[in-house]
Amino acid sequence: MALQVADCQDWRDSSPQQRQSAIEQLKETVAGPRKEGNTLKDDVAYETLDARCKPEFARGFLLYQLYIRAAAFTPPDG
Repeated sequence: MALQVADCQDWRDSSPQQRQSAIEQLKETVAGPRKEGNTLKDDVAYETLDARCKPEFARGFLLYQLYIRAAAFTPPDG
């Protein structure tokens, strides 16, 4: 799935392996080349995206936006 346009409908249509791949891509992108961006632990990211994408009205929500907003409220790893 293309990260820039991946939405909750894509998440819901994906296998667990595809979802994990999306989380890894999101984490790498958000962390940035210097690994300074706030990221989520994989299990937290999975649970967060899964919960936020469950309602039918959320089908068009972008995964990237959901991820970065959740990550903004977590302390940086370190």
